[in-house]
Amino acid sequence: MENSRSILLAVLIATSALVVAQAADFLTRVQDRGTSFLIGRSGPVFTDFVDPDCPYCHQEFRELQPLLLSGKLRLRVVPVAVLDAGSLPRAAALLESRHPRERFLQAEAGFRDGHLALPRMRNVPPAITAAVERNNQLLVDIDPYGEVPAILFEDRAAGKVASMIGEQPIAVMQRALMTAQ
Repeated sequence: MENSRSILLAVLIATSALVVAQAADFLTRVQDRGTSFLIGRSGPVFTDFVDPDCPYCHQEFRELQPLLLSGKLRLRVVPVAVLDAGSLPRAAALLESRHPRERFLQAEAGFRDGHLALPRMRNVPPAITAAVERNNQLLVDIDPYGEVPAILFEDRAAGKVASMIGEQPIAVMQRALMTAQ
């Protein structure tokens, strides 16, 4: 019986180490394979999957702005198109921009009628469609339902990557920020 427990404990430890390694690899994969941009000048990086037609993503961004402006947080924005037919042409308009970070900030400031103030891109080039689809797949890899907003961050206290799926109260995001430092 004791030998069985030792074996089980060894398997659990090995599995935990593998999960942590896979999670860290996932953040690297998002940076390498996804199409994203960074907002903020200092602080830990939160990776945020955002659909341009998501009012919850907008609300979350508004709540995070003070942390971004004060240099306590950086946000890697990964545009996805998972909510409706307008999402892909708006995500494409964002990604085709020469300066997607600035365009995103302007679109956020003009948020209205349930979506970012971005025109729907006509005739989305295949390369941009493919970039959005890669981002969508990365989102599905962490949440099979593709719910947004979805934030990933490195929880340094626990030594793993953590996620927050769906809109979170600012208090939860502030606690997450403390564990990411």
